[in-house]
Amino acid sequence: MHDGVRGTTPEGEAYHANDPELLRWVATTATWGFLRAHLRYASPGSLLRSEQDRYYAETARVAPYYGVTDVPTSVAEVEAYFEEMRPRLRRHEIIEEFLGLISNAPALSPAALPLQNLLVGAGIDLLPRWARQQLDLDKSPQLRSARALVARAAAALAGRIIRSGPAQQACRRMGLSADYLAH
Repeated sequence: MHDGVRGTTPEGEAYHANDPELLRWVATTATWGFLRAHLRYASPGSLLRSEQDRYYAETARVAPYYGVTDVPTSVAEVEAYFEEMRPRLRRHEIIEEFLGLISNAPALSPAALPLQNLLVGAGIDLLPRWARQQLDLDKSPQLRSARALVARAAAALAGRIIRSGPAQQACRRMGLSADYLAH
C-alpha cells in the first residue's frame, strides 16, 4: 500500500511513503511512543535504562521486515535522532485535521467520546514539551492529570481484559505470567 502513497508537502517537497528516511521516522517514533506510553501509563518506573536500550535493540531487528534500516538501537540514539529531526518538525493544519478525526470518530460508541478525547490528549502528552510547543499542541495543560488518570485506567483495564494479545503471548514466551505487565 505504501507504494501508492506519494505527494507533495505544502512546502513543495515531493514525498513517497516508502522513502527510507520517512520509514525510519515512523518506525522510530512508533517504537518510542509505545515505550513512552508503557513507562508513563502502564508501568511507571518499571524499566531501567539498560532495559529500555534492550527494547530498542530488539525492536530494531524487526525494522528490516518493513523496509527500514538504520533505526536507533538505544535511548541515547533515539534522543540524538530526535534532536537531529527537531528542526524539520513544523506545525501544519494536517495535524489538527488528523487529531480531529481520531478525537471525533467514535472508536467504541458516541457516549465514550469524552474518554476517547482524554486518551487522545494523553497520547499528545507523551510528546516532549518542546514538540508539543513547536507543533502548537499544548492547548489544555490543565487537563494533563485527568488524561493521565484515564490512560492509566485504560492500560490497566486492557491488561485485565486482553488475555491473549501480543503482550501476553510475549510474557508467556519469556516464562512469565500472562498478566505480568498488568502489575
